[in-house]
Amino acid sequence: MYEHIAKNRAKTVFIIIGFIIFITVVGFAVGYYLDWRYGI
Repeated sequence: MYEHIAKNRAKTVFIIIGFIIFITVVGFAVGYYLDWRYGI
């Protein structure tokens, strides 16, 4: 029972971390593109 909960928690944390990294990468990519395109 406890093992199952721990596994779900680990999966949730992994998803959250992955999501944060994804948002960060996309943000950098968009910022870099705008900087390159428009020189902001």
